[in-house]
Parts: sequence; structure tokens; C-alpha cells
Amino acid sequence: MVLNHRDRVKLSKFLSYILRHNPRGYGLKLDRRGFALWEDVYRTVHSRYPWIQREGLLVVAEEDTKGRFELRDMKIRATYGHSLGLENPSPYVRPPDELYHGTSSRNLERIMDEGIKHMGRDLVHLSLTHEDALQVGRRHGGEPVVLAVDAKKAWEEGWEFKRWKDTFLVREVPKRYVASIRHKSLI
Repeated sequence: MVLNHRDRVKLSKFLSYILRHNPRGYGLKLDRRGFALWEDVYRTVHSRYPWIQREGLLVVAEEDTKGRFELRDMKIRATYGHSLGLENPSPYVRPPDELYHGTSSRNLERIMDEGIKHMGRDLVHLSLTHEDALQVGRRHGGEPVVLAVDAKKAWEEGWEFKRWKDTFLVREVPKRYVASIRHKSLI
């Protein structure tokens, strides 16, 4: 089954929502690591989007460029971004010296006063590259801003980082590690 870009995005967003934030609302049961049975997830998605076939959903999950999903032993889970307090099996890793956080300019004053908070997710997401953070900032609407984070100093002072592909995860980023504004665009 060949899916167009719009349908892939729609399915990916729905999968992310039900696996990260609201499995119970759709009758799904997650284990302690966030896995749900593949068939249960397929039935849930198919009931909302009757045109999707198993193969199409499998393509969306397996070929997601951000690595949002993991398939294992006839189960599927969202790999990060949960608001459910699930166990995260990733080990702590030393981050690069600098990471980036993309947001909207309307959040800038609060971040500079309070640091970067997880805002309903389990962890703060930081990008490996400026360009990826800029994309994230654009998704927040308004004028995108990219902040550089002194991850080296945070690590040295005991903050624990996890990594999933090009995304680094940390409980929060206190304002002392928000190094500078690296991009403010008039879009």
C-alpha cells in the first residue's frame, strides 16, 4: 500500500497520540515500557481510518524518520515523548558539548526566567543540530527561536541525558545552561 505524505503524517500523529498520551482513551493497554499489542493498535487505528491496511500502518511505524516507534515481538510503542510516566530503558549517555532547543518566541521570556521545562511530557527534548531545532520551533507556531544549551556543563554538573537517534532527553534544563539565542527568524 502506497501512502501519500499527508496520510503518513496523519497516521503518525494519531499513533504518537494514542501511544504517548492517551492509550486508555482508546482501549489500549501498555506494559511498563510502553508496548501495546500490534493487533490492538491496528484495530484502533483502523476504526478511525478504515482505509488503512496493516501493511500501510507497518510502513508508517517502521519508516518514521524521527524514530518515534519501535516494533518488537508483535508489539509497538512510542519511543519517546510520553506524558504517562513510563519506564525509559535507554541508558544515560554523555551529550555533545552543545545541543539545541527549538521553540516559539512567545516562550522565550519564560525560558530565560525559568529554564526549559518538559511541559507535560516526561522529558525535555533537545536536538543534535540547529536545523532540527529550527524545524521543531516552526511546529510551535509563531516566530521560531533556537536556543543553544551548554550540555557539556550540565553533564559535568550531574544532569543525566538519554538519547534516541538525534534527540537527547533530559528532565529539565535550568536557565544557567541556556547559553544563547542562536536563531530568531521573521517568518
